[in-house]
Amino acid sequence: MKGREIVLLIFIILAGLLLTQTDKGHINWNWGVDWGDWEGPFFGGSHEFTAQETKTIDSPLPEELVVANSHGDVEVQPSADGTLTVFLETKAYRRSEEEAREAAQGVHLTVDRQGSKLILSTNRDTFRKKRFWTNWRIRLPEGRSIDIQNSYGLVKTEKTGRTSIINSHGAVTAQDVRGAFVCRTSYEDVNVSDLAADCQVECLHGAVTAVRVKGRVAVIASYGEVRVEEAGGDVVVNGTHTEVVARKVVGTVKAETTYRDISLAETGPATVIGHHSGVDARDIKGDLDVGDIYGRVTVHNIQGSLSVHGRSLEVMGRAISGPQLSISTSYQNIDLADFSGQTDITTSHGNVSLQPSRVGGDITVKAEHSEVRLVWPAGAVHPIEAQTRYGSIRWNLEAKPDLEKKNGFSLVKAFSQEQGRPRVALSTTYADIIVEPAGFSRAKDI
Repeated sequence: MKGREIVLLIFIILAGLLLTQTDKGHINWNWGVDWGDWEGPFFGGSHEFTAQETKTIDSPLPEELVVANSHGDVEVQPSADGTLTVFLETKAYRRSEEEAREAAQGVHLTVDRQGSKLILSTNRDTFRKKRFWTNWRIRLPEGRSIDIQNSYGLVKTEKTGRTSIINSHGAVTAQDVRGAFVCRTSYEDVNVSDLAADCQVECLHGAVTAVRVKGRVAVIASYGEVRVEEAGGDVVVNGTHTEVVARKVVGTVKAETTYRDISLAETGPATVIGHHSGVDARDIKGDLDVGDIYGRVTVHNIQGSLSVHGRSLEVMGRAISGPQLSISTSYQNIDLADFSGQTDITTSHGNVSLQPSRVGGDITVKAEHSEVRLVWPAGAVHPIEAQTRYGSIRWNLEAKPDLEKKNGFSLVKAFSQEQGRPRVALSTTYADIIVEPAGFSRAKDI
């Protein structure tokens, strides 16, 4: 980057900071003369004044409440007497106290009834200088639907019905939502709990936490963390540079992210798509499908089939009770123990270690430049064929092979007469194959 381009970039950043602070009223550009609208802290400080207004809305109340705000907090709580009461606090910033007082006292609540909607807002848009903070406290009858549009502030709701929140550059907290919940925000966190229906969240550059949701959970996120716990429906997370954690999910889980980890525990069937991501899945009640590159996949207690496919993936699995296992990777090791289903493994440039509890289906390993180690289940009698090019076969079982060849290409066949039983086929190149009895070594805990 050239010198003048660097200077221009610094100028743009400083100009943006100055304009932001000016817009918020924190800058007074008064240099001792009347510069009209220019205000800032360089010569003479900015003055603040706070005004308050309260309004009670008469019955009958419409089915839905809409709150339109900008630059401030919105807090919605249940009313004790079933009425709708609105408290508005306005903070104005001007170059003098008199101007701040006049501006703050000039902002008022507006109420507009449109059919089944009641729209609450202010007249702030009538001011040319919008250097205000307008904070709302709303007491609303329990279970009422609400639509909140806000920016640059906290939105907090409790015991509402169907709830929709758009809050750019602001945090969101919602508790005890008795209808569907929809939220879109950025650069701040979203925390929701005790939702009676579906939950849909879009959060950019912030964290999302959803706890005790009875319905479906759908999250789009980037550059943060998504945590879902105790969900009664399906969970779908589409993330970019986002860590994903899902626990105690009754329904299915589909999680996708890049460059961050995915952790699942006590969920239904799951599909995981990662990119440079670590994956940890435990106690999955159903099939697990993982697609990833340049990461590590660790699974334990999978009560269904397991499929892992990608490149440069390390795979470790324990207690896999499903009927099928399919692993495809490269340049990293595969370590599986306590499984019994049909197993298909394709890999290169990484070692393979298999310790099945029994041979309940065919076991097939197709490898290149990879050592293959198989721990033979005690008492098992199944046809096995092992072959390697430019490597050796170490047969450590008491039973003698039916066929054994050694001459650049090594081949061992055993239990060939046991036709009709699941078969074992192991092949590799430029590395050894080891077949050893159970109890010879113990699988590593994960």
